[in-house]
Amino acid sequence: LQDFTGALVDFDDCIKYNPQLIDVYYNRGKTKFALKDVSGAIVDYDKAIELNPEDANAYTMRGSAKIIQKDYSNALLDLNKAISINSHDAISYTLRGNTKFALKDMKGAMFDYNKAIELNSNYAIVYYYRGLLKMQLGDNSDGCLDLNNAKKMGFPNADEAIKQFCN
Repeated sequence: LQDFTGALVDFDDCIKYNPQLIDVYYNRGKTKFALKDVSGAIVDYDKAIELNPEDANAYTMRGSAKIIQKDYSNALLDLNKAISINSHDAISYTLRGNTKFALKDMKGAMFDYNKAIELNSNYAIVYYYRGLLKMQLGDNSDGCLDLNNAKKMGFPNADEAIKQFCN
């Protein structure tokens, strides 16, 4: 399956047929993102949001793309909007935590990682990020607990971090 190029052709055909199909822009954006066309993905997320300003997923994905571009201020705006529309999405909180971390707002990042774990206690990557943040803040014991939780949940980078920071 993974035929992203073929999928783009199909999405383009759908848009030619009906340019008001919101999901097509969103999914074409995800496909472009997967193909590392981050700027093209943002254009499609912009269109999806223009057609449906209450699409939390489009804001989340556009925020994620802006993180890749290191446009943290605008990523934060998108993720704030996504969370204001859907306050139960652990992914949006995780991405916003990453954005706050990049902006040196450690307290805000910790809040968002805690919220993401509250919403989805099986989300391994958040334990990894929170563990690294705790260590940066000097709480090595709790940081190692989070990294070990991430490892138990199968997060692939946890082993290396544990070897580096916890042994």
